[in-house]
Amino acid sequence: MSTPSKPYSYKLHAYTFGAKTKAKYLPERNLPSRSRGEHPLERSARAGTPFALLMIDVDLFKAFNDTYGHQAGDRVLKSVGRILDDNVRKVDYVARYGGEEFAVTAPATPDDGVLLLAERLRLSVEAMPVPWEGRELNITVSIGVGILHEVADAKEAAVAVIRAADEQLYAAKCAGRNRVGFNDNRRPSPAGAAPSAL
Repeated sequence: MSTPSKPYSYKLHAYTFGAKTKAKYLPERNLPSRSRGEHPLERSARAGTPFALLMIDVDLFKAFNDTYGHQAGDRVLKSVGRILDDNVRKVDYVARYGGEEFAVTAPATPDDGVLLLAERLRLSVEAMPVPWEGRELNITVSIGVGILHEVADAKEAAVAVIRAADEQLYAAKCAGRNRVGFNDNRRPSPAGAAPSAL
């Protein structure tokens, strides 16, 4: 099994996620792209609440495209977007981050709650076969979790939380995929492990 050679998505355009620009909606169940309304970190800074970001990457997505074609890949992305959207709270925010990556923000949530959310999303995707031309495609995702317990400057916090989540996504990929990585020096969770076992 090959391992990733570098973190997947960390770039210093971090603050564009959730920035104050008009939403650009994508076809995957009208999930917005990175920009929509007030930056969620600005709300956390005002309220003095923690902020969590989940970076979610579809495992081996290129293989789906290479094996079944880009239409199958599109079906996979739409299905993942739907299952993520169905399994978050109303206060959470699901967006396409780019390519086969999604992002979920979880404001004002304790660490254990964020980990429960991440595991629920991972298990929900794993349990969801995607029908395609008479067969069922099995999908998994790797998730990196970044948590900020205090938010002062939203712009600096955006860079920090994306870096943290991205590093943990990279760790989850290197550990074998279909895992949740968390940024408090715990190891990425093995597939099927409860958050308390991280």
